[in-house]
Amino acid sequence: QLGLEYPEKRRRLGGGSGEEVKFCKGDDLAAHQVQCDTYHEELQATVVFTVLVSSAALGLLFFLSGRLHLTKYANYVPTCVMEAFMSCVGYKVFKYALKFCSYEARQFVPAAAIGVPLYFLKAYHIGNPAVVIPLMLFIP
Repeated sequence: QLGLEYPEKRRRLGGGSGEEVKFCKGDDLAAHQVQCDTYHEELQATVVFTVLVSSAALGLLFFLSGRLHLTKYANYVPTCVMEAFMSCVGYKVFKYALKFCSYEARQFVPAAAIGVPLYFLKAYHIGNPAVVIPLMLFIP
């Protein structure tokens, strides 16, 4: 549509082949500067809209579950199941954060320097989380 040729090998959702597809990066970006700029603008608008709509839907879902008193059913989910699910989510966030920053320490270390102390402050109930977390995020 923009005169760009998408790579034949595309990454499927959840399917990590380990090989990174270079699209609108490096030589491809230099060869198609205007088309890649347009593509990135359209991509940014799509991502912002998707995050907006999904956040509104999730907020509405939480509001309705609280309003209809459906949260009492969360007590029936075993703790070990919730802990396993949360640890899996944490692992995937950590894994893709490293992959996103291309394993460059200058990008990952500042985030870890804030994230690790925040985790331990929350885990050991040090301070009020409503005060500690915003202070840790905005002061450094």
